[in-house]
Amino acid sequence: MIPPLQQHTQRRHYGRRSPEELVQEFNNLPSPRAIFTFMPNDWIFSIRHMPFEPYLTMLVAAHPVSGDVAQLATSSASDGIMRGLTAGAPYSIVNLLLSGFLQYDQADALDTPMPAGHENARAKAPYKWAAESEALAAATAAELRRQGVRESLCRVGVATSKQLKILDEVWLGLVNDTKEQLQSQYLSPSNVALIKSDREACVELSEDGLEEGSQGDVQISRFAFGGC
Repeated sequence: MIPPLQQHTQRRHYGRRSPEELVQEFNNLPSPRAIFTFMPNDWIFSIRHMPFEPYLTMLVAAHPVSGDVAQLATSSASDGIMRGLTAGAPYSIVNLLLSGFLQYDQADALDTPMPAGHENARAKAPYKWAAESEALAAATAAELRRQGVRESLCRVGVATSKQLKILDEVWLGLVNDTKEQLQSQYLSPSNVALIKSDREACVELSEDGLEEGSQGDVQISRFAFGGC
């Protein structure tokens, strides 16, 4: 049973799973040393922010060797993930990480069909993972342990500068792809953001650029992969 968390007492369900079920299912996943044809099963994760409407806050996990990226988009207003570790943020980060890897088919790159009724057959937990900063690593590790995640994954490392550079490149690709998808609906040519690196909040806007901030309680939750 997950112990109560102060200032975040509302019971949430992620898809059809309760938080307790989510942890149990994640703990049952295999956690091999290697994936993608003998590549290390090591991941890095980060909190990133889309600088244009609908101003989504995203938890992004990347496999730095292959360039594959896990993009989990969520509303900062509803899930507590902000530009800083607020009271409810570690709880949300952990649940998004667990649900994301439960949904991720690491054999998808082979373009093979998944048998009906075996949606998690090829899902795998990381062997190791690291956060983009010491603060994020410490907060996530404490919450993983509090929720009862397997001890080996309660040890969260800190990404190297080389890994962060890869993550920045992958993130830039995701931002550009999202910008193209949303441009006709949300953006006009006069205020398209030129993204450099969200990690340093380097966003260059045109004269009539967009203001930062939350535009309502946007509910988007998806787990998508693509090359950098």
